[in-house]
Amino acid sequence: MTVSRWQHPLLVWGGWILFAIFVKFGPTFVESKLSSCIMDGAGQSLRIVDQAQRWARASSGQGVARAEVIAERDGSTELLQKQNRDLAAMIVMLQAENERLRSVPNIPVEDNEQSLRKTTAIQANVIGRRSGSQHLLVSLGERHGLLNDELVLEGEGVLIDQGSYADLTRDQLVSLGRSLFGRTVEVGRWTSLVQPVTHPEFRTAVRLVRVSEFGTVTGAEGILKGTGTGCEMIEVVGTHPVAVGDLVYTDPHVSPTSIPIYCGRVTQVNIASNDSHWTIIVSPPHPVDSIPIELSVLKVELNVSESR
Repeated sequence: MTVSRWQHPLLVWGGWILFAIFVKFGPTFVESKLSSCIMDGAGQSLRIVDQAQRWARASSGQGVARAEVIAERDGSTELLQKQNRDLAAMIVMLQAENERLRSVPNIPVEDNEQSLRKTTAIQANVIGRRSGSQHLLVSLGERHGLLNDELVLEGEGVLIDQGSYADLTRDQLVSLGRSLFGRTVEVGRWTSLVQPVTHPEFRTAVRLVRVSEFGTVTGAEGILKGTGTGCEMIEVVGTHPVAVGDLVYTDPHVSPTSIPIYCGRVTQVNIASNDSHWTIIVSPPHPVDSIPIELSVLKVELNVSESR
């Protein structure tokens, strides 16, 4: 028996019509029971919808809270990473400073004869390096009291931001930490030019210091001279003992400072058979091409408390 495509919808509609007639005109308990089931189903549906809405709001709130927590954690992580980078850079600087300080021998050199003088350090910032083929631009002008060419200093060296207003004069020794860096060669009102120990025109009086099992022994006296790439100690008579590893300090009796300042270490000694003086190569305490950030100008004054 062939069923047409219209018979299925008609049968469905007919069944629903018979069910409606039965509910309408049938026993009353059937209609009440059906109404109760429909109402219960609607209530359950509304309850499910309400719970779904609450769950959706709770999920979105948790998502926002989780996003805020994640953002806060990311911010804290970024801050910690920045602090770690700063600490790492500080550790590198401290390690370099520690290595530089450890490279300077701590030799207890007593000099009671110089008690009438005292040495004070004037801190100065390094502006830059000046050479014959370079020009230096500084951030000072008329509002700082500068007139004409007060900042233009002749010569080559390292320019610092202290001058005659800080009672600086020529030929004052300049140190980097506890070791000698150079001397002042030109002093302006606000700035000064420092000549490093490796400059070919650098000269200062020095003496040898040797550490032995019997204690610290002061050796020969001489002159520290710059060679352009390093230093050498000249005018040391060949009859005086000199050895590789001897320390070189400024001579307080002659140099413009009341305390010995470390100048380097002897790395090579030689004397010819017909020569009357030693050839002594000295390794300076600082690299030739290095430009520090700060320097200290050593100023010698009368020790008033001792003179009284």
